[in-house]
Amino acid sequence: MLYVYYGEDVTSARNKVQATTSNLLSKNKDALYFRITPDVLHEYDITELIGGQGLFKSEYIVVFDTVLSSKDHAATVLNHIKE
Repeated sequence: MLYVYYGEDVTSARNKVQATTSNLLSKNKDALYFRITPDVLHEYDITELIGGQGLFKSEYIVVFDTVLSSKDHAATVLNHIKE
């Protein structure tokens, strides 16, 4: 499932992301959580996050925090949007 929060009010969007994330984690306490910001995006393999599965964990919760604000970073993420 894909949730997208956008707009100029970053504080409100972040609050909604935190509420959604908390809700998802409360439903699946074993899920792995990743928060990816523009400064660490290069450290992750997006294809692994999309199709990967942990040894003991079955779900990933991945938050791309303001990653789409940069054209280069947006291209990296959007190239995999269908996956």
